[in-house]
Amino acid sequence: MIRSAIPRRRLVPALFCCGLLALAACDDSGDDSADLGPTTDIPGDSGSSSDVPGADVPDVPLDIDEDVPLPQDALDPDTHAPDIADDVAIEDPGAPDVGSEDPGHDPGVEDPGPPTPVFCHSFADCLADEVCVLSLGECQKRATWTDISPALYGVHPREVAPGDVLIVDGRRFSAGGLTGNTPRARVGDVNVTGLQFDENRLLIPVQAGMAGDVRVWAFYNNYQLMLWPDPVAAAPAGVVPCTNQTPAASWIPGTRPDLTGPYAAGYVDLGDAPMTRVYYPAECGSVRRPPIQTEAPFPLVCILHGNGALHLQYEYLAELLATWGFVSFMPQTDQNMAGEPFQEMLKKLMPVITKMRGRALDDVHPVLSGVETTPEIAFIGHSRGTGRAEEAVGSDTDLNNHAVGFVFLGPVDDDKKVRGQFLVFGGSKDTQSTAANVNSAYNNQKAPRYKIVLPGGNHGSFCDHKVYGYTPIGPIVGDLEPTIPRSLQLQIVQRFTLPLLQRAFGMDEPFADVLDSAPSTADYTITRDP
Repeated sequence: MIRSAIPRRRLVPALFCCGLLALAACDDSGDDSADLGPTTDIPGDSGSSSDVPGADVPDVPLDIDEDVPLPQDALDPDTHAPDIADDVAIEDPGAPDVGSEDPGHDPGVEDPGPPTPVFCHSFADCLADEVCVLSLGECQKRATWTDISPALYGVHPREVAPGDVLIVDGRRFSAGGLTGNTPRARVGDVNVTGLQFDENRLLIPVQAGMAGDVRVWAFYNNYQLMLWPDPVAAAPAGVVPCTNQTPAASWIPGTRPDLTGPYAAGYVDLGDAPMTRVYYPAECGSVRRPPIQTEAPFPLVCILHGNGALHLQYEYLAELLATWGFVSFMPQTDQNMAGEPFQEMLKKLMPVITKMRGRALDDVHPVLSGVETTPEIAFIGHSRGTGRAEEAVGSDTDLNNHAVGFVFLGPVDDDKKVRGQFLVFGGSKDTQSTAANVNSAYNNQKAPRYKIVLPGGNHGSFCDHKVYGYTPIGPIVGDLEPTIPRSLQLQIVQRFTLPLLQRAFGMDEPFADVLDSAPSTADYTITRDP
């Protein structure tokens, strides 16, 4: 039995509400923009960024003297980095004045704690150059194309313990491409080792003692030191109790497929080889939060990254799916190329799939106690990740027999067939996965199949924060500058992916009309063979 998106004890009133609101959102004239929310008019339609925490974070790096040489021991991950404040004057316009006393604080009055933030629940709640980090309910800025200066955009989660992975978003952490421009980072007094990075995102494996200010050295045009103004706190090991600082499960489903569902988005990092993150329905959002406990298993989704993209580049799908009752996992895979042997990649990937599929996850991570998954599985792949999904199901008969759906984002063309529901996305500015790749992937499959092409979309904008346009000398052939915001491209992917996976797993289908009858628009064209 596959669980419904809504917990059974609240099934009747929740679905009744969803049905009425979903019908009310439909336009009898055939215009489906109400299902998606703002499209090309995203900025301003759903409110100002001043209503959302994080929207006022400065998007420019902190100024330092470029003539000051980088301290050599800051480059050595085995050496404690120097106190930069002793060598370079850093102006931090966003940091609080921790040395001053709040004149309005009455020591005789009990501190009520931090106020509850205003949470975003959809990309439509944020500006066009932002995304909604659904586990935090926070809008964060993202780069869409190439930039010429480093900056910091966001850090999450806000409290960590050893074994977690901290994500730092910004721009120009490195020059991009196959260069030696390796950024460096420090959290509190601990230099980061094992840093993973691309142009706009850092993955920091959290070590003992990591808490406090986050500093990043970016090595584009000499070097630049950047300080994130909000320190990262130390969290307890194991389950982190819920507070009012992240979104709580509402138990009410969203009225559009790009809106959060009845649960919150929790996640854990397994710290295995390959490194894997698991997203699951939770009582509140962010890392290691209490999971939702029900009797039926959660439908399982595997998300596979493309070459050159960090494996944690698809939060926008994994977090949304968690709020709708899915468990998804993002493993780090070997980056094989077309025509290369993939057996070594499968030796690492297949054990991860096996330990996640069709079983209780109590032994996978202590926080996942009571979480169970279906033997049925769906795959989401980006770029070469679509080929790895095909290779995985082609190598294991039982896995292939239980594969129920595939979503391909800017796919490779390996001329292979897969089972179940099939959905492929392409972008007209994507010259890594061309129209020939997208059309071939669609034509290879049998019905039910769907193809969506985004005029103005490109390859990197299928990721949460990847840009395939950086080299030391300028943009490379492989991605063209997009003419639509990254947020719009990701929102359209969300809009169609959720209904397809609900159908693939035999779940309730409150958004069936999105698959069955949504017309093509200026933002995308859709081809159906149901």
